[in-house]
Amino acid sequence: MPAKSAHLARQQCATPTNSAHLAGEECATPADCAHLASLGRHALAKSAHLAASAPGPTRSWDESAAGATISSQDRVGPGRHGGRGERRGRRPDARTRVAGRAGRRGSWRALVGVLVVALVVGVAGCSGSREGGGKPRGAGAVPSGDITVLADATFKQALGRVAKQFQAAHPGTKVTVTVGSSAALAARVAQGEAADVLVTADAATMTAAGAAIVAPPLPFARTQLVIAVAPGNPRKIGGLADLTRAGVRVVICAATEPCGSAATAVFASANVGVPKVTRVPDVAAALKKVTSGAADAALVYRTDTRAAGDDVSTVEFSESSSAVSECQAATVAKSANPVTAAAFVDFLHTPAGQDQLSSVGLRLP
Repeated sequence: MPAKSAHLARQQCATPTNSAHLAGEECATPADCAHLASLGRHALAKSAHLAASAPGPTRSWDESAAGATISSQDRVGPGRHGGRGERRGRRPDARTRVAGRAGRRGSWRALVGVLVVALVVGVAGCSGSREGGGKPRGAGAVPSGDITVLADATFKQALGRVAKQFQAAHPGTKVTVTVGSSAALAARVAQGEAADVLVTADAATMTAAGAAIVAPPLPFARTQLVIAVAPGNPRKIGGLADLTRAGVRVVICAATEPCGSAATAVFASANVGVPKVTRVPDVAAALKKVTSGAADAALVYRTDTRAAGDDVSTVEFSESSSAVSECQAATVAKSANPVTAAAFVDFLHTPAGQDQLSSVGLRLP
């Protein structure tokens, strides 16, 4: 039992991430968590000592029932009736048996009590972390104040709606969403730009942010490419192969962008030669080429054509399933408001958040 409790206590504070799961946020420092967790280990050691030194019954009826035997040497002389010899040790009377059982029950009650204290202290080592100035940061922290979310341009409409829902659910908060290319935003966060949450259109770009984010990031949706064309589809584009026709002007994202790498993967999997294309910084720029008449087609995400409304028509193509992107969100490690930032990331997985995401064309995880 002590070994099992020790195993559970170690699980509570194995990593700062585990601590965050219990407390709703990370420990202030791994050192704080380790120090308080050591108190739990000390309590567990005390419980083990108690178990080892707990008074047990003397060699009596209960021990005999547990497997102790009395040898022939334990018998002495003939009985009063000339039959069996008498035993040196007599079966204890009722009061002795009751006292033995009570002693054992008391020992185990004390042991269980210490184990409970050990586990509570172990959890406290994780959840009772402190932030600068000695103010406790715990599971009861309430989101408040302002946060800045840096997000891929494809999430402009989706996160705008989620931000309104979040603010309504948490009065006193304000969410500012700034959009751009995933690669550029991840690089800015990695270089130390002030922000609270980073949202990218794929996992690879999030990885590029490195230690600047609180790992692991949260996958909250999936998205895939469609072909955006002028309203009414005047060039009669019906699929990926039509983009290779002579005279069709095609725009795709930069190779470093999630939408650009996905486009390259789609052409490769479809065994369709990559047409002559114009590359632009992000999906917003690609879409603008179509709406302005500078391009006939653009490979963008479904969320982008949904947001554009009647300004474009959408052409679905089966090959896009070969390059589905996993959208991810993470708290920035140096966030000035980590409680609200973490709450916003978690909100993306709530029913209210998921409803808003699916309404703009994102597929739920």
